[in-house]
Amino acid sequence: EGCGYYFALTNGHGFGGDELMRAEAMLARGDISDAETAARVALRRAEGASQNSVAIGAYLLLGIAALLNRDTAGLAEMRDGLFNHRRGGLLVQRSDREESDMAHARLSLLLGCPNEAREWIRGWNTDAPATRHIHASPYAQVLYGKYLLSCAGSDAEPARNVKNAKIWLDTAESALKTARSFRSVMSEIYCHILSAVALVIVADSDKSADSLDSALCLAMPDRLVLPFAEHYSEISRIFAGNARLARQTSRLKEIEALAKRLRDGREAYESAGIPFGLTEKEYKVACMAANRLRNREIGDMLGLTEGTVKQYLNTIYHKIGSRGRPSLENIFGKAAPIRRELP
Repeated sequence: EGCGYYFALTNGHGFGGDELMRAEAMLARGDISDAETAARVALRRAEGASQNSVAIGAYLLLGIAALLNRDTAGLAEMRDGLFNHRRGGLLVQRSDREESDMAHARLSLLLGCPNEAREWIRGWNTDAPATRHIHASPYAQVLYGKYLLSCAGSDAEPARNVKNAKIWLDTAESALKTARSFRSVMSEIYCHILSAVALVIVADSDKSADSLDSALCLAMPDRLVLPFAEHYSEISRIFAGNARLARQTSRLKEIEALAKRLRDGREAYESAGIPFGLTEKEYKVACMAANRLRNREIGDMLGLTEGTVKQYLNTIYHKIGSRGRPSLENIFGKAAPIRRELP
């Protein structure tokens, strides 16, 4: 309600932020169409007023909406939007660059690609705020927890599952304290959910139910169901094993439906077979380079100049967060091509 006064006093700083906050609340409640509409308004206003932080948030929300709608082209467009802001020199402030990294990480984690998150997020620890923008702390700690527990999936070794769960549990109290100090209710909700998931992994059913109960108490008054849907495959067993929790939330069917939409969207993305938000042409170049074709050979096969191939490779290196052909061989050597025929 006070955004209009703030915009007037600051000559438009944060313009579009009111629509962005409205979009975030709608998306968290599962009101996807309304959230998408509000996020597009926020993006248009932000880009018109060069408000990078608002634009980044809008790209993220529109990316999540596209995932929920199984719109792989829209998702790719939003990921490219984040990438172009990051690489195009538009993000002068460190806080904007870190926000962009975190937005990219959240989409990557939702897509089941935890290793696509930036290294500083994957290596986050409780000492990291000393070297990062302080306002990044609550959300970055949540993303670090999501990364840890994403890597402790069903295909991981049991010992690794338990190790990652314990790492999160050792840092969870600090993460909660940080979230509360910034009055970041969403971060606090995610912290409780992540702790519930970690406690399931270490087989502490009573404490896992308590952690989930804490998250529900914070979220259900405002019908914030998306955080639970993101982790439904892990927390569903807590609901199933605890009648008190199952009765407490009248939103369980909404959570289940939203979880299914996330799962269907992820499957649609996986069927496309292109990681790191690469375009199809970038993917082809990466695959060829991974198979040790020279730039001239790649250019001849794709109808590109050698200089254009070099530009593509620079873009690819930036998107994957690493440089050099050995990194391409490690990532794309065995997987290329994925459900696509190279010309």
